[in-house]
Amino acid sequence: MVALMIGAGVVHAAESDSSVATPLERALAGEVRDEIGRQYWVRGGTATNQVFCDTKDFPRLSCDGKVFGPQLSERFTIEAANHSRPASRTDAWYRVRFDSGKVGYLNADTLRSQMFVEMRHQDTRPDSALPVYELFFYERPEVALARMQQRMIERQADAARRDQERFDRGGIRVGMTKQQVLSSGWGQPDRIHTAVIGARLREQWVYGTNNLFFEDGVLTAVQTAR
Repeated sequence: MVALMIGAGVVHAAESDSSVATPLERALAGEVRDEIGRQYWVRGGTATNQVFCDTKDFPRLSCDGKVFGPQLSERFTIEAANHSRPASRTDAWYRVRFDSGKVGYLNADTLRSQMFVEMRHQDTRPDSALPVYELFFYERPEVALARMQQRMIERQADAARRDQERFDRGGIRVGMTKQQVLSSGWGQPDRIHTAVIGARLREQWVYGTNNLFFEDGVLTAVQTAR
């Protein structure tokens, strides 16, 4: 077995560097190499964060010791990996050291699959917040989650303001055509849902928390949150 010094850690290679690597192997090798020395945060106080293996050395396949997770959110540093050229992420394990000094082992596939990416949670609709199940963050989890919550509050306030403006402008009534609605104070909807029932085209125009219903292009019902 060959030991390679990469960054702050030691990567143990089961193959010699002269062996031919596939594109996938090269990509995974680069990913493993780049992770060494990086720091992440793991959420605390969740039943699902018990993903760190407490053993004396790298697990061979799966964790053969106890698993643990910090009670409070904590930062850790990836110190080393067990493969320089893993066949898959599930074959790669990282040795991590928490700021508290505790050492554990984390599977590379677990790290990648449970990484929080804020962009996934930035839907523009005020009622579309997705629950956050991810465990690993680039910053203190409480900071990222509080920022998401503040954005949600701001979007809801903005939607309520736009709804009030529409009511103040008024100008719609059952029997109007779609073009007449578009030309009214309500303007363009936030989104449209369509369905063909029988031979009739039915549409639901969503304006914040309000809905307009059309049948064959004619407004047939108005549903408001007020």
